[in-house]
Amino acid sequence: MKSLSTRIDKISILAVIASACLFHSCEKDDPVTVDPLVGEYKFSSATLTADTGIPSLTAGTDVTAIISSGLFSVLTCTSATNSAIELRGTKELFFTCISESKETKGGTWFANTDETELTLNFSAPPFPQPFSLIISEVNFSGSTLTGKISNLPLPADLVPGAPSGTIIVLFNITIKFQKQ
Repeated sequence: MKSLSTRIDKISILAVIASACLFHSCEKDDPVTVDPLVGEYKFSSATLTADTGIPSLTAGTDVTAIISSGLFSVLTCTSATNSAIELRGTKELFFTCISESKETKGGTWFANTDETELTLNFSAPPFPQPFSLIISEVNFSGSTLTGKISNLPLPADLVPGAPSGTIIVLFNITIKFQKQ
């Protein structure tokens, strides 16, 4: 009988140890880390950093309205100031209207390891074909995201003053978004 009792005691001890390990591991679950870039961003401003070849669009010109109409024409918000992009934790990019229940998938996004470069992969209209928009020199301070974009192609029909026969106009800009 002693050996059966010893066996039961050993099994009981092992069960207690296994339970303690199980409960302990539940307490030690690593917290889920959310990328700080995840969120909704209202487009704030865009300024040319180089001439476009169009006399009215030289370096230093505020081109916020032009860039906004080019990037956000895929989704019509009740108010243009509600236009935003949403970077989701799934690495999906959506065009959305803040305070409205409108959104459309626009593609995907990713950032380099030190988050100084953000790539937006657009796969939806108004873009005639998928393309990647690279925002370099990204600075995320408080709720403001700024960066530089080189050679942003916009259809010429969206660009005031574009010469007849021009298909696209390339913009070099600094850009600013406000995280909501």
